[in-house]
Amino acid sequence: MRKKSRLRAAQLEKFAAQELEARSAAMQAAAADAAARVLEQTEALERTRESYDSALAASGVVLFQQVEPGCDGFHLSRSMRQVFGWDPEVFANPGMLRGMVHPDDLEAFGALVPLAVNPLLPTSQAQDNSVIDLTVGSKAQTSNAESSPFGDTNPIDATSRPATHNSTEASVRFRSAHGSWSRVLVRISNPKGDAAASSAGSSTGSSTGSCLQGSLVDVTHGESDRTALSRFAELVKNDPAGCLVLEFIDPADPTSLTIRAANPSAQRMLDIEPASVDGTTIDMVFAEPSAQLIRSALFNVYHTGASMTAERLSFSEVPGTFLDLRVDRLSDGSIGMTIEDVTGTVAVEDRLRRQASHDALTGLPNRTLLEERLAAASDSAIASAPVALILIDVDKLRELNESFGLNFGDQLLVDLGRRLVQEVRGAAIVSRLGGGQFAVLTLPCSTEAEALERAAAASNSLARPFDISGHMIHCEASVGVALAPGDADDWRMMLRNASLALQEHKKRSLDQQNSAGYCVFRRTAEPSSIRRLALLSELRQGLANNALELRYVPQIDLHSGRVSKVEAVLHWERPEDSTKLPADFLEMAEQSGLIQPLTRWILAEAARASTTLLGRSGPAISRPTSPLIITTNLSFRNLFDPDLFSFVQMLIRSGELLPNLVEIEVSETELMDNPTRSQEVLLQLSELGLRFVVDDFGTGYTSLATMQHLPVVGLKIDRSYVSTISSVPADAAIVRSTIDLSHELGLSVCADGVGDPATLARLAEFGCDTAQGAHLSGPVTMDALPTRIAELEGAVRGWIGTSDTAHV
Repeated sequence: MRKKSRLRAAQLEKFAAQELEARSAAMQAAAADAAARVLEQTEALERTRESYDSALAASGVVLFQQVEPGCDGFHLSRSMRQVFGWDPEVFANPGMLRGMVHPDDLEAFGALVPLAVNPLLPTSQAQDNSVIDLTVGSKAQTSNAESSPFGDTNPIDATSRPATHNSTEASVRFRSAHGSWSRVLVRISNPKGDAAASSAGSSTGSSTGSCLQGSLVDVTHGESDRTALSRFAELVKNDPAGCLVLEFIDPADPTSLTIRAANPSAQRMLDIEPASVDGTTIDMVFAEPSAQLIRSALFNVYHTGASMTAERLSFSEVPGTFLDLRVDRLSDGSIGMTIEDVTGTVAVEDRLRRQASHDALTGLPNRTLLEERLAAASDSAIASAPVALILIDVDKLRELNESFGLNFGDQLLVDLGRRLVQEVRGAAIVSRLGGGQFAVLTLPCSTEAEALERAAAASNSLARPFDISGHMIHCEASVGVALAPGDADDWRMMLRNASLALQEHKKRSLDQQNSAGYCVFRRTAEPSSIRRLALLSELRQGLANNALELRYVPQIDLHSGRVSKVEAVLHWERPEDSTKLPADFLEMAEQSGLIQPLTRWILAEAARASTTLLGRSGPAISRPTSPLIITTNLSFRNLFDPDLFSFVQMLIRSGELLPNLVEIEVSETELMDNPTRSQEVLLQLSELGLRFVVDDFGTGYTSLATMQHLPVVGLKIDRSYVSTISSVPADAAIVRSTIDLSHELGLSVCADGVGDPATLARLAEFGCDTAQGAHLSGPVTMDALPTRIAELEGAVRGWIGTSDTAHV
């Protein structure tokens, strides 16, 4: 029994041990499972916190909360490490967060985070002025240093935004771990709790509900953008151009266009009250026609997205004002419109346009505008509605200016233009072409007789005297008329025909018995004019095809008996009459504008001839000590060509023109037509090294005293005096005195027109320097020139001082 009891007890003990072991294993498993769940939750919570901290750091945000109410120490989120580089734990020490704020921003920071110290904190902690190393990864250390280890750095260029009453944020500068200042936006999330803490004073409550909470937001990178936006906003505000933002309340309804914003300039332009800008509709600013135009344009921009510009718009709501508009669709669907007042620009453009198309003196249309109107009128002219072009040229205007002054002549031209405008009925345009020349283009007439009546009216308006400063002046003028379509096919021919008629009237005016007030061009009555036009056309083609050439007339030096100069003259190879050109050829070339390219060609050819002569071999040409000089003529019109100086300068710089080998001859009459301008041009060209000779001396009214003021080296006496010195004593006396006075002035003298040995002998007797003429030599080619020079120099001994009639 006892044995059974022991056995039973052993079994029970074994069972209890097993049960205890099983329960222990179950408890250990449960504990392990619970520990695993706690670890998993802890790891998940840590991952969540790390993710949350990373999100805060990526956003540049640091959360803070007071350690205790009224305490100047703070718990900071771990994003402080990534955002500013500091260890967040050490900011629990009083004053550490505040110590990172820029001294100039402490007032703004203190308005949000009042300075209060918890008296329950240990005194050593509250009064600890030690320096703490806040950099991430370091341990807090104390030091007895009296100054901050950060040193002085220049603050960033930004102005703090002090917190105002009841404000919950302020912008301050905050020192980062690398020593620079960052712009930080301090935001308080529970200002009521802050107030409670402040009123509690020394309260020891530890409830987090009364602890000040907030955030530090790093806005350094966005500060430049905000500054730029602020500056652009100020720029738009002060911009003289109007800037508006408009919106279609209903995108499908154009009439819902409403103004949302407008800068002060736009408010002034459109007379909008600043207080009622937002919500003002277009039809409240513009009348319906203008409003409809603007709505339609902006509606199109809104739906297409294409920008639109419109220039020089004029609205009845702002009379006398011209506006330039630009309309763009903005990214949010609103419409941006800029308005620029260009009234001043339009006025300047109109003034410049008028100056370009009107005469400065009389205010009448100039030649450019006349040609435009003339082209349109001639193209539309028909036989049943002809038009007339009337050219008027004031005679003796130069004499009038010399007698009374330029102002007197100018006033006459002004009054003449005014009279033509007032008295010539049916005039489409009255124009001043320049100088004393005017043009009147008539409106289409019913008959040719009516057109001629208007020409007679223009002529009759000049018959009455003009009262100029108390002087009664009778204006003598030549009048030429051309009709279209009868006698002209286009406007150029019409202008040319009227000019020919004008010249014909000048010639007829010399006949005292001719009392016609004007001359009309008739195509059938002017065969010579047609021939002259054909001649000029051939000359243009000849110049283009290199059909022209220069030939050379030797000038004999009457002191040495040598040929010292040769004059280059134009020769044109034509099938008929190739050696002669009409006497008024140069005049026609000047009138047609052909004289400029023609003279430049002659000047360039003469320059090349001078270098050719300098390089030729043989005793007749090669003269190293005194090379042959080429002389050539310069036309009056080319004398005033503004591009002549550049052309000559180009020839000299390129080496084509050697100034010491070329002399330019300028006609006396042309030279003295405008002596002041002539002197300026000759002085400019003289600075390039060119030398000038006065040609045809004696045909004008130039005195030798005048020559002292011109940059000339000599003169050539006109053949009309030279050819008669053997038979007319008076001409001989004039030539002799001219030679003597010229030498006293240091000028050389050349005599043109030597036709016989006696004339040559008298010139040598008078001391003339050089001579040329038909008796000596006519023009020869460059190839024949050496032989002619040798023959001429061989025969000259028999010419000077003898009656030898030898002729080369």
